[in-house]
Amino acid sequence: MRVKELFVFVADQEIQIEKLRQILCSMKDFEPYTAFRRIDRANCGFVDRKSVCQFLRENGFRELEPEDFGSLIKYFDLTNSKKLNYHDFL
Repeated sequence: MRVKELFVFVADQEIQIEKLRQILCSMKDFEPYTAFRRIDRANCGFVDRKSVCQFLRENGFRELEPEDFGSLIKYFDLTNSKKLNYHDFL
């Protein structure tokens, strides 16, 4: 029963994420490369847990730690480098 609840929760979250992606894509002023560059402040061509955490802290999410983003980075990291290049970011 708990596995079912987990899958339902994950599915609901995926639906919410997709809705947010659609809203973001409908914004004519949104430019993904600019967003990537905003997070990649060191201009090293990738974002990692630390840079994502720093960006979110600066935008009001104060109680986050870089370790909180390990799974997120790993999920989208196609090269297993523990970093997201621009292609991974998209």
